[in-house]
Amino acid sequence: IKFDEHSDVPTTRIEYSYYLMAKDAGLNMMQSYLMEGERTAHFLTERFDRQENKKIHIQTLAAMNPYSNCYEDLFDTACRIGILPSEQKQLFLLMNMNVLGANVDDHNKNFSFLMGKDGVWHVAPAYDYTFSVDPSAPGYMNRHSMTINNKNSDIERTDLLELAKRYNIKGANSIIDKAITIVRNYEHYAQQAGVSPHWIQKITEEIGYRIEKVKRKF
Repeated sequence: IKFDEHSDVPTTRIEYSYYLMAKDAGLNMMQSYLMEGERTAHFLTERFDRQENKKIHIQTLAAMNPYSNCYEDLFDTACRIGILPSEQKQLFLLMNMNVLGANVDDHNKNFSFLMGKDGVWHVAPAYDYTFSVDPSAPGYMNRHSMTINNKNSDIERTDLLELAKRYNIKGANSIIDKAITIVRNYEHYAQQAGVSPHWIQKITEEIGYRIEKVKRKF
């Protein structure tokens, strides 16, 4: 649970709007809810490290690769532990949603892997997916924690495709295009979550800038 902090930023409503958006994009996330009171709105999400009151073995990317600071490290780790190509597509989608949705708080503790009862590793559901750009801060404060193709800002489609080529991600262009289609409609999800018009405008402006960088060029 994340509590409403009564700040000028409606963080819980924004995170819930991003959850709705991510689900429509096909990103695997645990069921989440918005608990609304007269003045507050708390964000709740189910845990993925418990099943029937039993603990599931989980490791973050930070635990597996402490010095990881790029998405290439994430995919290297996924390949090393045998993550299936179909699940690597989830990581690729998450990377795209982070870039397009301006989730720059994409550090190595925000990616995890879980082990099934059969000892096979899987990609854990995505979590902490939200808008994390501070519009009042200078640009160098709003760079991605993890680089893509040695870049942590102004990421373009060519950067995303270079990573896809390196890790043999099939259908990469289609994944990017679908992510663009979903995030371009952010206002729809924001209104469902009760995000204020002021923050809808700020977020859609940032998303629009990022889409221009990533959209297909002919």
